Amino acid sequence: MASLAAHAARFDLGSVDVDLLKVLYESLIDPEQRHDLGEYYTPDWLARKVVRRAFEAPARQSCLDPSCGSGSFLFHAIRLKRDALVAEGVPAEAVAARCCATVTGLDVHPVAVIFARVTYLLALGEALLNRDGDISLPVYLGDALQWNVRREGLEQDLVVEVPRDPREGKKGAPLLRFPLPLCADPALFDRVVADMHDASEDGRTPEAFVRGLAALGVPPDQFDTLRSTYATYDRLRRAGRDHVWGFFARNLSRPVAISDGARVDVVIGNPPWLSYRFMSADMQARFRETARRLGIWVGPDEARLVTQTDLSGLFFARAAELYARRPGRGRRGGRVAMVLPLAVLSRGQYRAFRTAAWTGVDVAFTEAWVLDNQAVAPLFRVPTCVLFATVTAGAPQATPARVTAFAGRLPFKDAPEELADRFLRRLDAPAPPPVDFVAESPYRTRFRQGATLVPRMLCLVERAEPGRLGINQAAPMVRSRRSSLEDPRYKALESLHGSIERDFLRPVYLGESIAPFRVLRTVEGIIPVVPADTMVDAVRAGDRGFLRLATWLRRAEALWMQQSAGNRTLTQRWDFHRGLTNQFPIAGLRVMFAASGVQPAAVLVREAVGVIEHAVYWTETRDESEGYYLVAVLNSEAARARVAPMQARGEQGARHFDKLMFTLPIPRFDAGEPVHAALAAEARAAEGVAGAVALPEGATFQRARRAIRDALRADGVAGRIDALVTALLGPDPNGPPIEAPTGADAVRGTAEPVDA
Repeated sequence: MASLAAHAARFDLGSVDVDLLKVLYESLIDPEQRHDLGEYYTPDWLARKVVRRAFEAPARQSCLDPSCGSGSFLFHAIRLKRDALVAEGVPAEAVAARCCATVTGLDVHPVAVIFARVTYLLALGEALLNRDGDISLPVYLGDALQWNVRREGLEQDLVVEVPRDPREGKKGAPLLRFPLPLCADPALFDRVVADMHDASEDGRTPEAFVRGLAALGVPPDQFDTLRSTYATYDRLRRAGRDHVWGFFARNLSRPVAISDGARVDVVIGNPPWLSYRFMSADMQARFRETARRLGIWVGPDEARLVTQTDLSGLFFARAAELYARRPGRGRRGGRVAMVLPLAVLSRGQYRAFRTAAWTGVDVAFTEAWVLDNQAVAPLFRVPTCVLFATVTAGAPQATPARVTAFAGRLPFKDAPEELADRFLRRLDAPAPPPVDFVAESPYRTRFRQGATLVPRMLCLVERAEPGRLGINQAAPMVRSRRSSLEDPRYKALESLHGSIERDFLRPVYLGESIAPFRVLRTVEGIIPVVPADTMVDAVRAGDRGFLRLATWLRRAEALWMQQSAGNRTLTQRWDFHRGLTNQFPIAGLRVMFAASGVQPAAVLVREAVGVIEHAVYWTETRDESEGYYLVAVLNSEAARARVAPMQARGEQGARHFDKLMFTLPIPRFDAGEPVHAALAAEARAAEGVAGAVALPEGATFQRARRAIRDALRADGVAGRIDALVTALLGPDPNGPPIEAPTGADAVRGTAEPVDA
């Protein structure tokens, strides 16, 4: 610490007013690792605003950032406190110690902790240089959720589970137990752990170690637990396994010390936004257990929302439960202020979270800020909000109906607050309406997602150049179809090539194959499905005499086994949830629509050969009129506008439809209904218009879709379909109905975003 302080003293620390190390930290940590941790770092202007709003009396309030990263929130909390202490007349030599006693950070990433400690020093600035005596920087490597901590009995012990040594057979994992009252005194805890190591090094018996505890000030009622822990630690040290457990126990104790001690007045930060689907199986189990206990787990009828949830909401609730001061004796409860995905204010997976009526802790949400990434840029990759809440005693208050919405374009992402204020507007606005994903259309269950044909280079192919002997029409020569968007694990591998029996080469519809009312380009794929709709692997293909297919699959399966960490075979992957075999026998009349895109794209397909990839949803229809009716609705701007509030949004805006269209009240087709019949007729006309659009050779699917939409608007058929769909669906419960353009407006069209 003295060496670090000496280096820091070389700089003009008083002039630093931002978290300087954030960019360096982001550049050092592998993006995949940051993704696995759910890390999204907060720009300085936003961190400073949140901190200043969260504190009411900074000179007297304590503060914790339980996921501090490189220390942005800590920096601004310390600066706010430092200036407040000076303003209240606290002696300059005491300011640094007061800050270190009341502003604490935790993070699970060791590099983040190192950077945050340096940021802490920079934030102290002149207070560090004027300090009177040593200080200890309270930034710890610790699990704020306390998922790596087992509390047993009557909440009496912190239990650290040491991984089992495989050489010890089936013996249970060693346990290191520490009394919780000891954990609540970090200085004493550190002395006990250090003495434990020294006693083991000196060869002392457990009884001799315990005799020394009294001199350290440990109460006698903790002796038995620590005697047993010492015996386990001594055994680990003698086996050469003690090198991390003292350090590990210290860090695990810090969150416990805060949660079991006086707690803090303000909990701030930007928690991990790690998606449930990217968590390990063990982490998912802990997430479910904690969310159920807190009462914020999705209900049994909302199981489909599980994969869409993330760690941020639970982290907010858990931080309020563990670390925010409880109200009592005329004192308000602690305040929690965190940056979260905007989804928490509207999505179904956060419905219970928004009520604030959690099990074990109640909060009153007092304020919300909305920072949509389409309104504020540059910011995060997804829309964002900030929630402020106060811990209450049995008086929960749901998220507010009105929010403060920010809008404006910043000169750069990490602008200081003063510069951000010049470019951003703050508006009073209604909160995003809750999104209800309940299916209202009978077509929801009829539409299926296509097959997961990945890795694509093992399945999708293109014809190879014919040799001198020409082409064997019964078994053409093919090679892997390559793409710049391939999985990095496969990008460096050599392409497969060989001849394949013609019956196993089929057109494949990708998302990019679909345009409004028109098929663009399909690709070719090796589809190992034999009569009787059975999927075959290399062995079964060989057994049935399909030797060329067997050779290709054998090589593909070997590459899959080398690169995949999963337990599925390659053919099981391609037929995940029977996404491939459910397409057989292939119907001759199918409706297909792209799962993603800025604008919808659906088409009626008349052929019984091609298979559909997972970026496309499909259903078969025996009635051509029903098919036209469906593609008219699915392609309409009227339908798109209604589902837009439900779409997940990223850097490019709203891009995913999946089955959202079927949350609309699209009724089953009835040829006797005039509106239904009119939609089918208009879709037939639209198909003719789309088919007549001349597309340049090599045009991207985005450009092709735009050209087709322009033609549909210019013809007027797009406007007529929108008017009919508006009449079909009835009034929009979330806003006024779309007014279809007419006359000159229908010809001229309106500007639309770039498709993808």
